[in-house]
Amino acid sequence: MEVKEVLFMNKGEGESSYFQNSSFSQFLAEKSKPVLEKAVQSLLKENSVPLHNVFSVADLGCATCPTTFSVMATVIETTKNITCNQLAAVVTLEFQFLLNDLPVNDFNTLFKGLSKFVNGEKYKDVSCFAMVVPGSFYGRLFPRNTLHLVHSSYSLCFLSKVLFTN
Repeated sequence: MEVKEVLFMNKGEGESSYFQNSSFSQFLAEKSKPVLEKAVQSLLKENSVPLHNVFSVADLGCATCPTTFSVMATVIETTKNITCNQLAAVVTLEFQFLLNDLPVNDFNTLFKGLSKFVNGEKYKDVSCFAMVVPGSFYGRLFPRNTLHLVHSSYSLCFLSKVLFTN
């Protein structure tokens, strides 16, 4: 059996779920927030994302934890700050978040959180679309030239091999 078929996080929102036990990945996301902000700023300042288009962001290995929503919030807030404060532009930018994880992970809990995030009061003035892209990032997940930013909090460590030496 392949790793992608057996590797998954505990489902739901219960006491032993990944949703409730993801504080370390949330801590890492908070620590790396300035790097994400800088990447978004760079994309907007270099006109890699025209302000009248869709800002397409993929989150690889998003799982079901709150980290996913903090990444989305960082992208939105950074964009709003730049477009309103620095570029003095009328923003018609829409956000498309493509949330990727293995098909065996708990997308139902993710959908519940997405509904609260996208339809919540805080971002009611933002055109935000979120889609789930189940599959392994070892293969191709997205069409060419469709992403502006690809983010991964913690899943890229699975691209490495552990080497044992004597």
